[in-house]
Amino acid sequence: MDECAQRRQALADEFGNLQKVFVAFGDETRQHIFMTILESESVGICVPQITEQTHLSRPAVSHHLAILKDAGLVAVHRSGRCNYYYSDANAEVWGAFIRLAADVGAVVGEARAHGYPRLEDE
Repeated sequence: MDECAQRRQALADEFGNLQKVFVAFGDETRQHIFMTILESESVGICVPQITEQTHLSRPAVSHHLAILKDAGLVAVHRSGRCNYYYSDANAEVWGAFIRLAADVGAVVGEARAHGYPRLEDE
């Protein structure tokens, strides 16, 4: 396998490792819930507050939060009768995401250096 094919395979592997993140962020509702969590004034926001801000049902919010949590994007802590969700600073997940972006940038840069056209050039 030549070097270019190895780089593409490595990128495919990185994408595969982040599949849960892409699935989680691939849904507009989950994006909205994640932004709601980021915009909350305190560290953590409970499901009733998310339902109020997103106009979704409790079961729908809980479903989407479970997917975000499984992807390592949010975490939860319990206080009293309420679960508070907050953006998870999971270094493993975010580090992998940053590495993937850098690797894609490097491959694109190499392709341009070898004369591959950009889509706008066609």
